[in-house]
Amino acid sequence: PTDYDEVFAPSLNSTTLRAALVWAARMKNRINHLDVETAYLHAPLQHAIYLKKPLGFKTDDNTGCWKLKKSLYGLKQSEYEWNQCIVKELTRLGFVAGMVDPCLFRKESDGEISLLLLFTDDIALITKIDKEATNIISQLERKFKLKNLGEIKQYLSLKIDKNWGRL
Repeated sequence: PTDYDEVFAPSLNSTTLRAALVWAARMKNRINHLDVETAYLHAPLQHAIYLKKPLGFKTDDNTGCWKLKKSLYGLKQSEYEWNQCIVKELTRLGFVAGMVDPCLFRKESDGEISLLLLFTDDIALITKIDKEATNIISQLERKFKLKNLGEIKQYLSLKIDKNWGRL
């Protein structure tokens, strides 16, 4: 947008993170840590944005600019566009965003609750059943390039030590 009105993306509240970790420990749930690689490059742009070609850069089309199809790092809209993209995918997978913190997502399947915490491209997935975690991760991998960091050890500068159902 020319007025840059769509540049805001929510950020996970630290209180939400701590509450979710306490819940996970109490329920003896597994917490998987995922990182979406080159997250912004997955997000389609909602508005036309053109990029001027560098001097001396030769292309077949002989134009002086490119119309971007996907978001790029450095664009003011990138974080907003990425957030819209990931929220759309999480909603498609059956997650519902929290009313108080839009970076906390909840999904219920076969009576079990899964939580997903989102901080830009870092995901903490809290599940009771490993099969559910595997299913969610594989569905996300169909849409995004993910790095599965396994059982969570650190999230947003918070060291997490899980020991016998306690954090």
